[in-house]
Amino acid sequence: MLGQMVSTSPCPTCQGEGKVIIERCDVCFGEEEEEHPDLKREGSNIIYDLKLNFADAVLGKDVEVPTVSGKVRINIKPGTQAGEILRLKGKGLKELNSYGVGDQLVSVNIYTPTSVSAEERSILEKLRLSPNFEPKMNKSDRSFFDKMKDFFH
Repeated sequence: MLGQMVSTSPCPTCQGEGKVIIERCDVCFGEEEEEHPDLKREGSNIIYDLKLNFADAVLGKDVEVPTVSGKVRINIKPGTQAGEILRLKGKGLKELNSYGVGDQLVSVNIYTPTSVSAEERSILEKLRLSPNFEPKMNKSDRSFFDKMKDFFH
């Protein structure tokens, strides 16, 4: 036979949970993953919740976001909607037993202040009357959960 035959199975000590193993296993070494305060892991993908204020979502802005390999600048396009998911290709984790690399998914959240000054209230009242600020739902608009399902399937 040509080639090498490899058999893999979960570690009998940690059952594939990735915990630190004090004693040495036959072929398996465990590792403990340290949680990041801002980044969440979903398989080989990394998820980051970006919080934008209303003005930045409407006007657009370049923002810095953390990744597993350091910070990167991304462009938030004018008119970015709450719940939009931006994909940073190849900014996730290396896939186990593969050459593939996951992506970083940036979930856009719009911050809404709980109180405003009199001047801010006046500006918002004027904007409220503008037809451009009337919500318009397109049939192509999908919920956050539908978008996340698409990314993971």
